[in-house]
Amino acid sequence: MQFPSMAILAVLCGDGCIIVNSLRLPVSRVREIDLPHCAVLTEARCVIDRWRMGSSHHRPLNFQTPTAFSACRVLSAPSQAKTLLFYLAFFLPLNPEAWGISAKLFTYDEARYQKKDKVIMIRLEMVLATALLVLLPVAVSAQTDPSNFTTIINIPSTSDGSSFNGTIGSETQLNLNEGGSLSGEAGRSDGLSINVELNVLGGLVHTNYQAWLGSTINLSGGTFGGGLSVLRGSRLFVSGGNLDGNVRGQTGSIIEVSGGTVGNNSITTGVANVSGGDVSLAPTNGGVVNISGGIWSGGSFDGGIANMTGGIIQRNSEIGPGGVLNLHGGTVRNEFSVRGGELKIHGADFRLNGVLVDGLDTLDNQIMFALGENDLLSGILSDGAPFAISRWNSSQFGTTPITLVSADAPTIGPALIKASVDPVPSGIRQGQTLVVDQGAIVQNDLELGWGSNLIIESGGTVEQPFRQRINAVNSTIDVNGGTSSSMDILLGSTLTVNLGSVVGSVIADSSSRVNLLGGAASFVSVVDSSVLEVFGGEIGGVYVRNSTVNFAGGESTQRVLVDGDSLLNMTNGSISELRVSSSSTSEILGGTILGEVFAGTGSTFNISGGIFLGNFVANSESQINLMGTQFILDGTDISGLLTLD
Repeated sequence: MQFPSMAILAVLCGDGCIIVNSLRLPVSRVREIDLPHCAVLTEARCVIDRWRMGSSHHRPLNFQTPTAFSACRVLSAPSQAKTLLFYLAFFLPLNPEAWGISAKLFTYDEARYQKKDKVIMIRLEMVLATALLVLLPVAVSAQTDPSNFTTIINIPSTSDGSSFNGTIGSETQLNLNEGGSLSGEAGRSDGLSINVELNVLGGLVHTNYQAWLGSTINLSGGTFGGGLSVLRGSRLFVSGGNLDGNVRGQTGSIIEVSGGTVGNNSITTGVANVSGGDVSLAPTNGGVVNISGGIWSGGSFDGGIANMTGGIIQRNSEIGPGGVLNLHGGTVRNEFSVRGGELKIHGADFRLNGVLVDGLDTLDNQIMFALGENDLLSGILSDGAPFAISRWNSSQFGTTPITLVSADAPTIGPALIKASVDPVPSGIRQGQTLVVDQGAIVQNDLELGWGSNLIIESGGTVEQPFRQRINAVNSTIDVNGGTSSSMDILLGSTLTVNLGSVVGSVIADSSSRVNLLGGAASFVSVVDSSVLEVFGGEIGGVYVRNSTVNFAGGESTQRVLVDGDSLLNMTNGSISELRVSSSSTSEILGGTILGEVFAGTGSTFNISGGIFLGNFVANSESQINLMGTQFILDGTDISGLLTLD
């Protein structure tokens, strides 16, 4: 049995005290002791219970047990008790070897902490997370009511000036607004500060700013220009603004990102939850990043865990040695690789190059295999989103195996989705049809799963985010009007353009087909047994490799490049320029080639018709076959010198 991560929750009060084991004590009195590794959950519970019973009823603390001490005290809370759930989290790597549970509890040098003869009694709870993917979120709002603080500093202001340089002390809220500047630290480095809050709504934070124990930073605007260290016991909440420098999250810290940007090469050994924004944050050395939304790049992360249930992975995310990515939902995009780490994909309907993967019929079954350079892995993630990982989204895995984990996928949604009136999911599944009708604009990161359909009608628009493409696996796309952005059509998919336009490039791979009957396409690549049929309309550039292209009408306004073991058939239409290389064959029966024709090494041209208006350049190792009834060489009819066939 494999156990999920375990987190110990205590209650941290606004005055810097921690309530644990029925005692209210200063954080400065806490020291850590390790519990032994527990082989099974039952043993873990027994060890924890023995510790609790011994501490509460038997172990003498200041010559009184907590039970005896509390029996003679009045139970009441301070009038302005500000409590919040606070993670004291220590996580095991989530891998097949992690059969035990590691925990840390706390003991104290003093048995009691009194304030105005009042003692808060709250019992310590041990909470086990019930899923690998998401740790319990910290239920804390961002900016706090100023009435909860003794001192309020507003920068800039007439009374406080335009800048603040130094330490923000206990019971202090500092609000940095547009036009202000800040340097120094939040809280004291000795960890004795309590109830420190920095709210960055605008302005600029200089240098490498540090947040110490007992401090909270809320970033909703402005810029951290020189980096930020989020140290043990501190918290960072980002809903806007920019962290241009590196962020360093320490073990025991909390980072929550719902918006804004977090700069490149940021790392955490603590816990980070990403629900929005544009975030470059790598878990390392036992750190955990949970992604439920936004755009995330983990960079190259080693020894950390990323749990993804939503959002987008892109921009050079690499799982290094000891790193783990648990993929339950969201979208995997550009430049994603596994180099010595572990990728675990949780879902259903896994297919390798279109063939269902065996051994995953039972829930929670796992298999491991290496994904080849030209392989395409597709399926449905456990959140119901289709996915495809292939060479076209720059995913690289080397020899590192991938683990597939069988999971229940949500029920397929409605068969017909009209974008103008219905919510549009990020993925369309088998038997579903998405109609992008008049006036509808779809800006989702769109995935077309196995057996799905997309129809774009006149006045409809599909706009993918920057650098993103529509992914279609064994599905159909009909463009009857409107516009669409770039797309990859894979594993037997079909794109038909009747009217409208496809802006950007189209890649047809693995026995897929593109039919251009009208409208326009900017650039089309057909590779590996795929087919391009041009009957009308306008196409920009064309690249063909180990595939077939048929020109029966329409026009190509840029170069057509035919490579590999490919076939070009031309009966009508026009081509701006034609280059044929390798062992490809061109059958020219009609149509017009406006510019230069180049026949590369090993290529063959069979010409029985058509018009050539530019130069014809033939490599010495190419073969040109002219078929007709009259041949004139330099003004001389040489037809009589030729033998039929």
